[in-house]
Amino acid sequence: MFYLTIFRKWQKDEGREVGATYLFTGCRNKAIDYIYEEELEEYSKSGVLTDNFVAFSRDSEKKVYVQHILKEKKQLVWDCINKNGNIYVCG
Repeated sequence: MFYLTIFRKWQKDEGREVGATYLFTGCRNKAIDYIYEEELEEYSKSGVLTDNFVAFSRDSEKKVYVQHILKEKKQLVWDCINKNGNIYVCG
């Protein structure tokens, strides 16, 4: 995942066309497992990532996993795929 964002940043810095890129990540606990939080937030702010969706499975009473967020965002995922965008799923 980390190498993906470095590559996408390089493409953007070189002025290359960078399509929509969505990252779906799963972690147990935000405070313990979300080790790249600052970097990923910066990539989202700078446009390297179009958006970053994170499922924290142990931070709430109801467990939320990556597949739940993918289902919730199914139209966004479908539109991105149809427009030659990129979807990355980690965790």
